[in-house]
Amino acid sequence: GRVLHTLSRRPDVAANTVVIFTADHGEYGASHGLRGKGASAYEEATRIPLIVKDLRGILTDETETPRTQLTSSVDVTPLLLTIATGSEDWRRDPHYAHIASRLPLAPILGDSGAPGREYVVHATDEVVTEFAVAPFAADAPLHVVAVRTPRGKYASYTHWHDDRITPSSVGEENELYDYSTHRGRLEIDNVAGESPLEPRMRKLLADAIAYELRAPLPVHLRHAHARGFADYFSTARANAKSAAARRRIADERDIGSIEAQMPPRARGSVQHVTPSGGVVAPAGGGAGGGRR
Repeated sequence: GRVLHTLSRRPDVAANTVVIFTADHGEYGASHGLRGKGASAYEEATRIPLIVKDLRGILTDETETPRTQLTSSVDVTPLLLTIATGSEDWRRDPHYAHIASRLPLAPILGDSGAPGREYVVHATDEVVTEFAVAPFAADAPLHVVAVRTPRGKYASYTHWHDDRITPSSVGEENELYDYSTHRGRLEIDNVAGESPLEPRMRKLLADAIAYELRAPLPVHLRHAHARGFADYFSTARANAKSAAARRRIADERDIGSIEAQMPPRARGSVQHVTPSGGVVAPAGGGAGGGRR
Protein backbone atom coordinates (compact mmCIF):
# COMPACT_ATOMS: atom_id res chain seq x y z
CA GLY A 1 0.00 0.00 0.00
CA ARG A 2 2.78 2.45 0.86
CA VAL A 3 4.52 1.83 -2.47
CA LEU A 4 1.33 2.50 -4.43
CA HIS A 5 0.55 5.55 -2.29
CA THR A 6 4.01 6.97 -2.97
CA LEU A 7 3.65 6.29 -6.69
CA SER A 8 0.28 8.08 -6.73
CA ARG A 9 2.17 11.25 -5.81
CA ARG A 10 4.65 10.70 -8.64
CA PRO A 11 2.54 10.26 -11.79
CA ASP A 12 5.63 10.70 -13.94
CA VAL A 13 7.17 7.58 -12.35
CA ALA A 14 3.89 5.67 -12.15
CA ALA A 15 3.39 6.09 -15.89
CA ASN A 16 6.30 3.71 -16.46
CA THR A 17 5.91 1.35 -13.48
CA VAL A 18 4.62 -2.19 -12.99
CA VAL A 19 4.41 -3.50 -9.41
CA ILE A 20 4.65 -7.28 -8.85
CA PHE A 21 3.96 -8.78 -5.43
CA THR A 22 4.75 -12.44 -4.71
CA ALA A 23 6.56 -14.67 -2.20
CA ASP A 24 9.06 -17.51 -2.22
CA HIS A 25 7.01 -19.83 -0.01
CA GLY A 26 4.01 -20.04 2.30
CA GLU A 27 3.77 -20.94 5.99
CA TYR A 28 2.29 -24.04 7.62
CA GLY A 29 1.01 -22.13 10.62
CA ALA A 30 0.29 -25.43 12.49
CA SER A 31 -1.49 -27.04 9.52
CA HIS A 32 -0.66 -30.75 9.43
CA GLY A 33 0.97 -30.22 12.82
CA LEU A 34 3.85 -28.33 11.23
CA ARG A 35 5.49 -24.93 11.44
CA GLY A 36 7.80 -23.10 9.09
CA LYS A 37 8.10 -24.21 5.46
CA GLY A 38 9.81 -26.79 3.31
CA ALA A 39 10.30 -30.54 3.75
CA SER A 40 6.86 -31.36 2.34
CA ALA A 41 4.52 -30.72 -0.59
CA TYR A 42 1.53 -29.37 1.33
CA GLU A 43 -0.45 -26.55 -0.24
CA GLU A 44 0.05 -24.23 2.74
CA ALA A 45 3.77 -23.98 1.92
CA THR A 46 3.63 -24.15 -1.88
CA ARG A 47 0.69 -21.91 -2.77
CA ILE A 48 1.77 -18.28 -2.89
CA PRO A 49 0.28 -14.97 -4.06
CA LEU A 50 1.01 -13.25 -7.35
CA ILE A 51 -0.43 -9.76 -7.69
CA VAL A 52 0.41 -7.53 -10.65
CA LYS A 53 -0.45 -3.83 -10.73
CA ASP A 54 0.30 -2.24 -14.09
CA LEU A 55 0.13 1.49 -13.47
CA ARG A 56 0.65 2.05 -17.19
CA GLY A 57 -2.69 0.35 -17.94
CA ILE A 58 -1.22 -1.93 -20.61
CA LEU A 59 -1.04 -5.50 -19.27
CA THR A 60 -3.99 -5.93 -16.96
CA ASP A 61 -7.74 -6.15 -17.53
CA GLU A 62 -10.68 -7.60 -15.59
CA THR A 63 -8.77 -6.71 -12.44
CA GLU A 64 -11.71 -7.53 -10.16
CA THR A 65 -11.64 -11.18 -11.28
CA PRO A 66 -9.17 -13.41 -9.38
CA ARG A 67 -7.13 -15.74 -11.59
CA THR A 68 -7.33 -19.42 -10.61
CA GLN A 69 -5.17 -20.91 -13.36
CA LEU A 70 -2.19 -23.03 -12.39
CA THR A 71 1.05 -21.06 -12.70
CA SER A 72 4.55 -21.42 -11.28
CA SER A 73 7.24 -19.23 -9.76
CA VAL A 74 9.44 -20.13 -12.74
CA ASP A 75 6.99 -18.21 -14.95
CA VAL A 76 7.75 -14.89 -13.21
CA THR A 77 11.16 -14.32 -14.81
CA PRO A 78 9.68 -14.66 -18.33
CA LEU A 79 7.00 -12.15 -17.32
CA LEU A 80 9.69 -9.67 -16.26
CA LEU A 81 11.41 -10.09 -19.62
CA THR A 82 8.12 -9.53 -21.41
CA ILE A 83 7.48 -6.34 -19.44
CA ALA A 84 11.04 -5.07 -19.91
CA THR A 85 11.16 -5.72 -23.65
CA GLY A 86 7.56 -4.89 -24.44
CA SER A 87 6.73 -8.19 -26.16
CA GLU A 88 7.25 -11.95 -26.17
CA ASP A 89 9.88 -11.69 -28.92
CA TRP A 90 12.68 -12.43 -26.43
CA ARG A 91 11.53 -16.09 -26.50
CA ARG A 92 13.15 -16.44 -29.95
CA ASP A 93 16.56 -15.39 -28.62
CA PRO A 94 18.80 -18.52 -28.20
CA HIS A 95 20.27 -17.00 -25.04
CA TYR A 96 16.92 -17.55 -23.30
CA ALA A 97 16.12 -20.93 -24.84
CA HIS A 98 16.08 -22.67 -21.44
CA ILE A 99 13.14 -20.54 -20.21
CA ALA A 100 11.40 -19.73 -23.50
CA SER A 101 8.84 -22.52 -23.14
CA ARG A 102 7.61 -21.40 -19.73
CA LEU A 103 4.03 -20.24 -19.44
CA PRO A 104 3.35 -16.68 -20.65
CA LEU A 105 1.64 -14.87 -17.78
CA ALA A 106 0.83 -11.70 -19.73
CA PRO A 107 -2.20 -13.24 -21.51
CA ILE A 108 -3.66 -14.29 -18.14
CA LEU A 109 -3.24 -10.76 -16.78
CA GLY A 110 -5.33 -9.45 -19.66
CA ASP A 111 -7.87 -12.27 -19.92
CA SER A 112 -9.24 -14.21 -16.95
CA GLY A 113 -10.13 -17.06 -19.31
CA ALA A 114 -6.63 -17.53 -20.76
CA PRO A 115 -5.21 -21.02 -20.18
CA GLY A 116 -2.77 -21.77 -17.39
CA ARG A 117 -0.46 -24.74 -16.93
CA GLU A 118 -1.69 -28.33 -17.10
CA TYR A 119 0.41 -29.03 -14.03
CA VAL A 120 2.97 -27.40 -11.75
CA VAL A 121 6.05 -28.97 -10.17
CA HIS A 122 7.28 -28.38 -6.64
CA ALA A 123 10.72 -29.43 -5.41
CA THR A 124 12.53 -28.88 -2.13
CA ASP A 125 15.87 -30.29 -1.00
CA GLU A 126 16.18 -28.61 2.37
CA VAL A 127 19.29 -29.73 4.24
CA VAL A 128 19.71 -26.68 6.47
CA THR A 129 16.79 -26.33 8.86
CA GLU A 130 16.55 -25.65 12.56
CA PHE A 131 13.54 -27.96 12.74
CA ALA A 132 15.33 -31.18 11.65
CA VAL A 133 17.28 -31.78 14.84
CA ALA A 134 15.36 -34.71 16.34
CA PRO A 135 16.46 -38.11 14.98
CA PHE A 136 13.04 -38.86 13.44
CA ALA A 137 13.22 -35.59 11.48
CA ALA A 138 16.87 -35.87 10.48
CA ASP A 139 16.35 -39.40 9.16
CA ALA A 140 13.29 -38.50 7.09
CA PRO A 141 13.70 -38.24 3.29
CA LEU A 142 14.70 -34.64 2.60
CA HIS A 143 14.24 -34.59 -1.17
CA VAL A 144 10.66 -33.82 -2.07
CA VAL A 145 9.25 -33.58 -5.58
CA ALA A 146 5.55 -33.17 -6.30
CA VAL A 147 3.30 -32.60 -9.28
CA ARG A 148 -0.02 -30.81 -8.87
CA THR A 149 -2.91 -30.74 -11.35
CA PRO A 150 -6.48 -29.47 -10.98
CA ARG A 151 -7.41 -33.05 -10.03
CA GLY A 152 -4.86 -33.75 -7.34
CA LYS A 153 -1.29 -33.86 -6.10
CA TYR A 154 1.31 -36.63 -6.10
CA ALA A 155 4.53 -36.35 -4.10
CA SER A 156 7.68 -38.41 -3.76
CA TYR A 157 9.97 -38.23 -0.71
CA THR A 158 13.39 -39.79 -1.24
CA HIS A 159 16.99 -39.92 -0.09
CA TRP A 160 19.76 -39.19 -2.57
CA HIS A 161 22.84 -41.32 -3.10
CA ASP A 162 25.92 -39.65 -1.61
CA ASP A 163 27.03 -36.55 -3.54
CA ARG A 164 24.64 -37.32 -6.37
CA ILE A 165 21.13 -36.19 -7.28
CA THR A 166 19.97 -39.71 -8.09
CA PRO A 167 17.00 -40.63 -5.88
CA SER A 168 17.21 -43.89 -3.99
CA SER A 169 14.13 -46.15 -3.98
CA VAL A 170 15.16 -47.36 -0.52
CA GLY A 171 13.02 -45.55 2.03
CA GLU A 172 10.92 -43.74 -0.61
CA GLU A 173 7.60 -42.42 0.66
CA ASN A 174 4.66 -41.17 -1.43
CA GLU A 175 1.59 -39.04 -0.98
CA LEU A 176 -1.43 -38.79 -3.27
CA TYR A 177 -4.29 -36.40 -2.65
CA ASP A 178 -7.46 -36.69 -4.74
CA TYR A 179 -9.02 -33.25 -5.01
CA SER A 180 -12.41 -34.71 -5.96
CA THR A 181 -12.92 -35.41 -2.25
CA HIS A 182 -13.14 -32.95 0.63
CA ARG A 183 -10.42 -34.66 2.66
CA GLY A 184 -8.27 -34.88 -0.45
CA ARG A 185 -8.54 -31.13 -1.05
CA LEU A 186 -7.50 -30.59 2.56
CA GLU A 187 -4.55 -32.94 1.91
CA ILE A 188 -5.27 -35.06 4.97
CA ASP A 189 -6.33 -38.26 3.18
CA ASN A 190 -3.30 -39.86 1.55
CA VAL A 191 -4.56 -42.44 -0.97
CA ALA A 192 -1.16 -43.46 -2.38
CA GLY A 193 -1.18 -47.18 -3.08
CA GLU A 194 -4.95 -47.41 -3.32
CA SER A 195 -6.15 -44.88 -5.93
CA PRO A 196 -6.59 -45.45 -9.69
CA LEU A 197 -5.14 -41.94 -10.15
CA GLU A 198 -1.69 -43.05 -9.04
CA PRO A 199 -0.24 -44.62 -12.24
CA ARG A 200 -1.06 -41.54 -14.31
CA MET A 201 0.15 -39.10 -11.64
CA ARG A 202 3.38 -41.04 -11.08
CA LYS A 203 4.14 -40.99 -14.81
CA LEU A 204 3.34 -37.28 -14.97
CA LEU A 205 5.76 -36.68 -12.10
CA ALA A 206 8.50 -38.70 -13.81
CA ASP A 207 8.00 -36.76 -17.07
CA ALA A 208 7.99 -33.42 -15.25
CA ILE A 209 11.26 -34.27 -13.51
CA ALA A 210 12.93 -35.35 -16.75
CA TYR A 211 11.69 -32.64 -19.10
CA GLU A 212 11.24 -29.65 -16.82
CA LEU A 213 12.89 -29.92 -13.42
CA ARG A 214 16.07 -31.51 -14.79
CA ALA A 215 16.00 -30.27 -18.35
CA PRO A 216 19.52 -29.62 -19.74
CA LEU A 217 20.92 -26.15 -19.20
CA PRO A 218 22.72 -24.15 -21.90
CA VAL A 219 26.49 -24.31 -22.02
CA HIS A 220 27.00 -20.85 -20.51
CA LEU A 221 25.20 -21.93 -17.30
CA ARG A 222 26.83 -25.31 -16.72
CA HIS A 223 29.76 -24.01 -14.69
CA ALA A 224 27.42 -22.16 -12.32
CA HIS A 225 25.26 -25.29 -12.16
CA ALA A 226 28.22 -27.46 -11.12
CA ARG A 227 29.43 -24.88 -8.59
CA GLY A 228 25.96 -24.70 -7.08
CA PHE A 229 25.80 -28.44 -6.56
CA ALA A 230 29.29 -28.49 -5.03
CA ASP A 231 28.20 -25.82 -2.53
CA TYR A 232 24.98 -27.71 -1.81
CA PHE A 233 26.71 -31.00 -1.01
CA SER A 234 29.40 -29.36 1.15
CA THR A 235 26.68 -27.53 3.07
CA ALA A 236 24.73 -30.78 3.49
CA ARG A 237 27.76 -32.54 4.99
CA ALA A 238 28.48 -29.66 7.37
CA ASN A 239 24.83 -29.47 8.40
CA ALA A 240 24.68 -33.20 9.13
CA LYS A 241 27.58 -32.82 11.59
CA SER A 242 26.01 -29.74 13.16
CA ALA A 243 22.62 -31.44 13.55
CA ALA A 244 24.23 -34.45 15.23
CA ALA A 245 26.00 -32.15 17.70
CA ARG A 246 22.78 -30.29 18.46
CA ARG A 247 20.94 -33.59 19.01
CA ARG A 248 23.62 -34.68 21.46
CA ILE A 249 23.36 -31.39 23.38
CA ALA A 250 19.56 -31.62 23.44
CA ASP A 251 19.69 -35.23 24.68
CA GLU A 252 22.11 -34.33 27.46
CA ARG A 253 20.02 -31.31 28.48
CA ASP A 254 16.75 -33.30 28.53
CA ILE A 255 18.25 -36.22 30.47
CA GLY A 256 19.83 -33.84 32.99
CA SER A 257 16.47 -32.14 33.49
CA ILE A 258 14.76 -35.49 34.11
CA GLU A 259 17.41 -36.63 36.58
CA ALA A 260 17.19 -33.36 38.52
CA GLN A 261 13.50 -33.99 39.18
CA MET A 262 14.00 -37.55 40.43
CA PRO A 263 14.76 -38.71 43.99
CA PRO A 264 18.51 -39.29 44.54
CA ARG A 265 18.16 -43.09 44.71
CA ALA A 266 16.32 -43.26 41.38
CA ARG A 267 18.69 -41.06 39.38
CA GLY A 268 21.06 -43.90 38.53
CA SER A 269 18.31 -45.76 36.67
CA VAL A 270 17.88 -43.18 33.91
CA GLN A 271 18.93 -44.63 30.57
CA HIS A 272 20.70 -42.40 28.07
CA VAL A 273 19.64 -42.73 24.42
CA THR A 274 22.52 -42.04 22.07
CA PRO A 275 22.03 -40.28 18.70
CA SER A 276 22.50 -43.64 16.99
CA GLY A 277 19.61 -45.13 18.93
CA GLY A 278 21.62 -47.16 21.45
CA VAL A 279 20.80 -47.13 25.14
CA VAL A 280 23.40 -46.53 27.84
CA ALA A 281 22.63 -46.98 31.53
CA PRO A 282 24.90 -45.12 34.00
CA ALA A 283 27.62 -47.27 35.57
CA GLY A 284 26.46 -49.04 38.70
CA GLY A 285 22.78 -48.48 37.96
CA GLY A 286 20.08 -49.77 35.68
CA ALA A 287 19.64 -53.23 34.25
CA GLY A 288 23.07 -54.65 33.44
CA GLY A 289 24.88 -51.37 34.17
CA GLY A 290 26.08 -50.98 30.58
CA ARG A 291 25.16 -50.75 26.88
CA ARG A 292 22.17 -52.71 25.62
